[in-house]
Amino acid sequence: MPRAVESLRLEQYDLVVSSSWAFAHGAIADKNAAHLAYIHSPMRWAWDMEDEYLDRSGLASPLKRAARHLIRRLRDWDQQASQRPQSLIANSQFVAKRIECCWGRQANVIYPPVALLARNNVAITAQHGAYICVSRLVPFKRVDVWIDAFRYLPHRTLLVVGGGPEQKRLASRSGPNVHFLGFIPDRDLVSLLAGSRGFLQASKEDFGIAALEAQSCGTPVLAFADGGAQETIRTVAQGQPTGMLFHSFDPQEIAATIEKFEQHCFRPEDCRENALRFSPDIFYQQMREAIRGVGIDLPGPVQPLT
Repeated sequence: MPRAVESLRLEQYDLVVSSSWAFAHGAIADKNAAHLAYIHSPMRWAWDMEDEYLDRSGLASPLKRAARHLIRRLRDWDQQASQRPQSLIANSQFVAKRIECCWGRQANVIYPPVALLARNNVAITAQHGAYICVSRLVPFKRVDVWIDAFRYLPHRTLLVVGGGPEQKRLASRSGPNVHFLGFIPDRDLVSLLAGSRGFLQASKEDFGIAALEAQSCGTPVLAFADGGAQETIRTVAQGQPTGMLFHSFDPQEIAATIEKFEQHCFRPEDCRENALRFSPDIFYQQMREAIRGVGIDLPGPVQPLT
């Protein structure tokens, strides 16, 4: 991947904008060009989550040792590549801190554009009363946390939307109040989100767009208190709350937190208003200003994104 991204021929461009979750920031622009890199995360497996990824890889010990050697080389490349862009933009304050820690550089923050699934503040569907988790079913998304917690909430229902290699294992440990729905198109997902008691997120997300999509439907969020969730969810202490944060992965404690979650009156209009802070139009305006900051003024009027 480093060789692939470095092979891109970019000499004829005055401006290069890279969108990088691991490698794209290593693109080599012309020496007279401006390179603005939008960073979703420094590669986790090469920096702060190396042990976690390798432990879950299932590799035998000799292969793990070989993998660690390759990861060290990848870190060296990543450090060099991170110095190439003229300007770095992080997709959250959480990622900006990781950029400073891993690469020793400062980054401005521009939050990603969130598709506002429920526009015009219209009630879309009647409450179906279940909780909902929308996620790829892979280990680091920690969907198992919710499945274990709902064993202590037999009077509540959990809907799991999404698929992945963990689905069979997760389904085998689920109780009768947990239902796996697979992939759901956006037009149908809106109704599910809007009718939910709450949206559940247990993973440490760099930003976490799904939680804001839920809020755009008027649905409050219960999320793990780390990563981007601390920036996108207004808690009870902040006023006009749009959700709660939890700190422990103990299933009984999470079940108790869900019971507390239900005692709060989260208003759909507060959730939707909070989601508007991350609209595509705001993202477009801020990116345009960032591009102007590296010396290029884009021609033409500002066009709202759809």
